[in-house]
Amino acid sequence: MTIPMAPQLALATGTLGALSLGLMRRPPALLLRAIAVLAVVAAMGLTAWMPDLGALSTVALGDAKSVGWQYLIYLGALPLALRLDGTDDVEVALFLGSTLGMSLLASAANLPMLFIALEFMSLPAYLLVARSRPGARGLEAAVKYFFSGGVAGALFMLGLSFYYADTRSLAASSVLTPLGQGARRSWPARRCSSSARSL
Repeated sequence: MTIPMAPQLALATGTLGALSLGLMRRPPALLLRAIAVLAVVAAMGLTAWMPDLGALSTVALGDAKSVGWQYLIYLGALPLALRLDGTDDVEVALFLGSTLGMSLLASAANLPMLFIALEFMSLPAYLLVARSRPGARGLEAAVKYFFSGGVAGALFMLGLSFYYADTRSLAASSVLTPLGQGARRSWPARRCSSSARSL
């Protein structure tokens, strides 16, 4: 029996493990780095063994494309996990949280889940940027990154609302149809034709 979203659960467990070790006065550096590497390797292994499940639920996909993207994400995260500074539990937890967001992004089945995964990936990245360089330069970079991410998120939500007004659906599968191939007319065309009829 396969557990839906098992790779994401492995990353979430690693994140909580790193934060739990941070409660110790001086967490062992080797253990923190080992938790990061083991969480990524476990997620990679669970992804490799996951059969093609199609739509796991209304929020997550388990098809071959999402599994392939997750595998690439974990392959890219593994060298970074090996290079982490094991003395900082927060850095390890933020790294695993951002990797978890990327994994959720690859398996999102609808547009709200895509937005949540995008934010879940971005928020730890803002803090990692702020912690990357001590002093004002790191903080300035994080604030700029945060505001540009906020603008991008607002534009995404605006586009999401336009999409919902047009299709009355938030499913990501209908987004992938080529333009002009849908049965319904676009929202501005319906709006213009209905206002022209009222005149």
